Amino acid sequence: MYKDHLLVIYLLIFLAAAMMFRILGFINTSAGEILSYVLAAYGIITVYISTGSNKKLNLFFGTVVFLSGIILFVINNFDFYNLSGILFPSVFFIIGIGFLMLFIDNPSDKRIITVAIIFLIFGITLTIILGTPSIQSFYYAILYVSQKHWLLVLILIMIILLTKRAK
Repeated sequence: MYKDHLLVIYLLIFLAAAMMFRILGFINTSAGEILSYVLAAYGIITVYISTGSNKKLNLFFGTVVFLSGIILFVINNFDFYNLSGILFPSVFFIIGIGFLMLFIDNPSDKRIITVAIIFLIFGITLTIILGTPSIQSFYYAILYVSQKHWLLVLILIMIILLTKRAK
């Protein structure tokens, strides 16, 4: 239970720091963006705490929350002609990656990797059918995000390191 309380404390510190940096003008973020950071941070820390502890539901849930935060961040920062072209395939990617994390945590269960591959292939197929992804657009998106939000990424790294030290 101590780790859960510590997680909430770190997330509140992250939220307070993000709001403070927003008020001081160091970052220009919306409430949706800050929520996406909190979801991503909660997911990362939950996955970190759950890995190797035989808490499969927590590991899967943490992965889903983290990736949902990433999707929320992307939706808040980029305009999409066809939003369903990203949301619908994302559901299958998130579920597939959740099962992939379960397999990485317990590689002896081969059924889990089979389920993960099925969901990932379905997500890739939907992305090809519904969207128009390119390597160049992905590169520019990553570059934009890293330039705009480097301070919040640094805070996230600090939270992960603090959690790791407390573990």
